[in-house]
Amino acid sequence: MTTTTPASARERAEAIRAIARDWHVALTTSQGGDVITAECLFPAGDVTAYRTAEYACETVLAEFAQIRPGSQWGTDSGSVGGATALRDGHMRLSRSGVEKRLAQQFLGADPTLTLAVDRATEREAARDARDERAAGIVKHALELRDALAELDVDDDHLAHVGGQMVDRASELADAWRGMGGCAAELERDVACLSARIKALLAVTP
Repeated sequence: MTTTTPASARERAEAIRAIARDWHVALTTSQGGDVITAECLFPAGDVTAYRTAEYACETVLAEFAQIRPGSQWGTDSGSVGGATALRDGHMRLSRSGVEKRLAQQFLGADPTLTLAVDRATEREAARDARDERAAGIVKHALELRDALAELDVDDDHLAHVGGQMVDRASELADAWRGMGGCAAELERDVACLSARIKALLAVTP
């Protein structure tokens, strides 16, 4: 049976943590080091992301050699828990029979908290990006409407259409902010909106 010294166990654990960070995997141990668990978040319902998360957890767990009889289990595609993982966007795999001295370097970790914080940070960043995009949509429409007004065209129709464009921009912004529609569809609508207003600006008095 091959074991490591306390010093080499710490060094090896640091190397494994670096690998886990690269794969966005959280590690913890239980049962005094008998079991090591890898967890990873991914967009719920995304099959490709699910497979990537499964591979990530398996890759990190492979760093823990099984030096005693043990097994590997969890929410992988070969288990009944795979459907739950796909639905929830949370992969979790465990391996037993690993070297305790190495696994114990991961005692006290709280991957659930870590993953929850990571997910909250991602949601906040995504929300900020949507809000910024929504504000940009409205700002663009208002600027184009003002430019249309400066043409000083005595045409009620143009003024009416310009107002409609701003109303539509506000609707798109609200949809973007709440992600009430497909992002790709919203992008196309915004491009269409911009083209229509620019076409109005091309009208000369």
